[in-house]
Amino acid sequence: AVLMGQGDYDTALEHYKLGLAIKIKAAGYYHADVARTFNSIGEVHRALNQYDKALEYYRKSLDVSKKVSADEFHPDIAAS
Repeated sequence: AVLMGQGDYDTALEHYKLGLAIKIKAAGYYHADVARTFNSIGEVHRALNQYDKALEYYRKSLDVSKKVSADEFHPDIAAS
């Protein structure tokens, strides 16, 4: 979030993707932290006006959020 705030989108994207790989390895694909990271990657792509890529990551975030949350109206799903 700090790097995005500074406009350093390429570095932010690199860090988010590295973090994503670590989270998937540590916790598995279907984990709330993975969903949040997908959403963050989508935000970087949105900031770069790469809307197709942003949508791809937002959809991944929503898919993971739906699978990890038993409650359809969980706040993590609303944020995806």
